[in-house]
Amino acid sequence: MGQFFEENDPDRKLKYRKRISSISTFSSEPFVYSEITRYMLGGTIKATLSDSPGYVLQFLRFGDGMQEEKVKTAGDWQEMVLAPGRNLLLPGEGYLIFITPAPKTGSDTKE
Repeated sequence: MGQFFEENDPDRKLKYRKRISSISTFSSEPFVYSEITRYMLGGTIKATLSDSPGYVLQFLRFGDGMQEEKVKTAGDWQEMVLAPGRNLLLPGEGYLIFITPAPKTGSDTKE
């Protein structure tokens, strides 16, 4: 790394985006799973369903205790912050995204 950055340069950082596109059969594999394998400062995931009416995404973070995280929605995309800003994500932490049928509302049910 010394050839690209000065050793004590406080601005040296790497920011990247990774895109995963998959086709799944929800009845046999209704989830996406990812585990962090390196130390990372900060982390956000975004996901969307296409051509899947009647299904929703549910996010679950694991590692430092499993918990349902707050999810922001922007258009068709949903976003979950795993670690804000310079907070540390440790190896073994990660997330699950479940694909589940959308909850029925009063207008969807027949009595």
